[in-house]
Amino acid sequence: MSFIIRLVLILIVFSFVVYVLKAISRLSFRLRGTMREVSRMRDRMPDPGTVSAEMVRCESCGAFVSRRDSVQLRVRNQSLSYCSELCLKTHKLGA
Repeated sequence: MSFIIRLVLILIVFSFVVYVLKAISRLSFRLRGTMREVSRMRDRMPDPGTVSAEMVRCESCGAFVSRRDSVQLRVRNQSLSYCSELCLKTHKLGA
């Protein structure tokens, strides 16, 4: 009887060790994939020296937004900037 109990305990410990090793293997695989993705994202980012951060103020709400992301409207040779389409529509309805 004691031999069977020892055998069962050994099998349980062995199963647990295999389970832990498989979990470590999966974690390692996912970590390598994450590191590859971070490296790809870093390669796609522009150089910090070449990025322009020119900010404009929204005519409607007064928020600052980058010129690249702003919604531009040209009226009578004057350029008006808005932070979003919603602010543009709100400003047009209020005027």
